[in-house]
Amino acid sequence: MTTSDQYKDSEHLLLALAEQLKLPLLHISQHIELAKMGKETRYEHIESVADMAIHLVDSYLLSRQLSSAQSALQLEPLSVSSVLQRVAERLEKIAKEYSCDIELNLSGRYAPVMGHRKSLEAAMISLGYSFIEAQQESGIRKPRLVLGAHKSRSGIVAGTYGNHKELTANMFQRAKLLHGRARQSLPVFGHSSSAGIFIADSLFATMAGGLHVSRHSKLSGLAVTLAPNTQLTLV
Repeated sequence: MTTSDQYKDSEHLLLALAEQLKLPLLHISQHIELAKMGKETRYEHIESVADMAIHLVDSYLLSRQLSSAQSALQLEPLSVSSVLQRVAERLEKIAKEYSCDIELNLSGRYAPVMGHRKSLEAAMISLGYSFIEAQQESGIRKPRLVLGAHKSRSGIVAGTYGNHKELTANMFQRAKLLHGRARQSLPVFGHSSSAGIFIADSLFATMAGGLHVSRHSKLSGLAVTLAPNTQLTLV
């Protein structure tokens, strides 16, 4: 990717992030207004949406830092299950606010994969938040977020999955071209800009080639394929 392309990608990602941040800021503003009127205010909700907004900003900054780094990203052996468990814990509060159940679904035991822990966790959290928010917007009766992993010929596929049967590879590729240019580049994910998805894609691209549409346990989602460390095995 040329310097010009990197600049354009960063600009489009920043525009998508700015659009995305409107929703949590609106929620916070509305709750403050309720507090001024002496009405009951759900401070837990304010805390949760503010926390996710800050996370998106931090993840965007991390993606830009890694994208502009001169040296290669230092990868390390990681346990997929421990990463997904950490992500589930991190998303627990915001999932509760949106009445969304979080499930871990690991198809077997795996050798450690090669990755950058900070980037991997940040990307998966951003991705999970987008899925939770999208299902809440679509009015799904029993929203659920599945953090799953399974083996493929290329490595270990780890991703987030939900009730998005309409999601296709062509749709996602088109959305990657439109993010930052269109307000709703991925309509299947609701009215938001889905910035968390594109931030996650940018982070994954620094270590594993980016996101792709995936199927897991009869659910549709977005995932990354991580290369296993064949020199180590889990006990």
